[in-house]
Amino acid sequence: MKNHELGSIGHQRHRCQDCCRSSQLDYQYHAYQYDTKNRITNLTINNASIRDIARVIHISINTV
Repeated sequence: MKNHELGSIGHQRHRCQDCCRSSQLDYQYHAYQYDTKNRITNLTINNASIRDIARVIHISINTV
């Protein structure tokens, strides 16, 4: 990974030298973070409601 450019809100983007794809390591929106899907799955298995999941992860209930 190599530094590429700044994103629209000022976060550093990185470009893979092998496949030339760019990505961002830190996100401002919590739903795009790497482990969010796993956390939603684990909370669902433990019988958490949609509102509980949204409150714990700090995302919208529409995103869950």
